[in-house]
Amino acid sequence: MNENFGKTYYVAVSSKGGKRIFACDYHGDVILTRAGKAIRASWFDIPYYCRDFAYVELGNFSLGPDRIEGVLTIFPKMQEDRKRTKKVLEKIMKRFFLIWAKKVRTFSISSQIPILNEKWYSKPLQQP
Repeated sequence: MNENFGKTYYVAVSSKGGKRIFACDYHGDVILTRAGKAIRASWFDIPYYCRDFAYVELGNFSLGPDRIEGVLTIFPKMQEDRKRTKKVLEKIMKRFFLIWAKKVRTFSISSQIPILNEKWYSKPLQQP
């Protein structure tokens, strides 16, 4: 892949209302809940589910009790998208939320738990 076309973003998504649904602290150890396992699996599935319109490389990843943070490098496949990586990122995040919804059902998580915020934060990172 030509690195000239890649754009790296820091992305953060939090649970609705800041609810601690992804992990809990048990005597100093962080234990993932079923929702945490679903969100982690969803994150690592991004390259597969977005392969039709972009190559996505995953960078650092962090999962806290109420948030997920990670780094994505996006290489859009379409020439016209290479100057609009923010639009491609929006498409990737929509797919991420769809993957999450599917995994929530797979992990048999109650529909009454708070869901992810529809809003998410991203910041472009400088390329080295």
